[in-house]
Amino acid sequence: MTNPQLVGLPNECGIRPVLPGQTTQRSIPAAAINRIPPQVSKWLPELLENLLPTTAASLRTLAARYDDAYGTNIIETRRPGPFVYEYLCEVHGADALATHYASALTEYALKFEPAERDKLPEHHQNHHDDLKRFLTQFGTGSGPFTRDIDALTRGPLAIHRQDPTPNTVWVTLDAQAWDNVSDQRTAATSLATLAALGEVFDVALVLSSPRLLRDLRRHHLEWVDEHLSEFD
Repeated sequence: MTNPQLVGLPNECGIRPVLPGQTTQRSIPAAAINRIPPQVSKWLPELLENLLPTTAASLRTLAARYDDAYGTNIIETRRPGPFVYEYLCEVHGADALATHYASALTEYALKFEPAERDKLPEHHQNHHDDLKRFLTQFGTGSGPFTRDIDALTRGPLAIHRQDPTPNTVWVTLDAQAWDNVSDQRTAATSLATLAALGEVFDVALVLSSPRLLRDLRRHHLEWVDEHLSEFD
């Protein structure tokens, strides 16, 4: 079976440094998270939760493309059939980790989003909550699937890699927390995660003080040179 064409992102994704008070080219972000600390497990689940409606919408777009290509009707029937195991495997890869995420997101997107949770039967509410918890902890360092950035890349980021136009994500670093980080390896993990997000999103990185930029340059010069070079 030949899958419908998967698309790549245009050259609009990446990390754009923003100083307080500056505006960006896109005025409405897909998600925003403020005062993030250096510990990725303390901010990434919240960001994934903020993004989940957008991620579900991206999944439904892929499902509609599949319906058009094969004359199926999984959007209406909510029965994905080979959509997950044949089509999404091309997006995610075919290992068990990626398949778990693809299956959970497909069920969530087709059955529960954008339905109002409180209007669902109680047993559906419980299942909704379980799926949401799984999807927002995937690849974050918390929850059952806590593997490294590779899990994040082959989970939600694989879906958003198919977006024709990158969504904007606003991230504001907590200057005090980053100044007081005891282990720079912790900060490096967060920066690597931001870099991974920048491969599929337009990441507006708000630097809350000039001192923060100096601290980042002192401890993570290679990362700053690659992602914040316009501030040099």
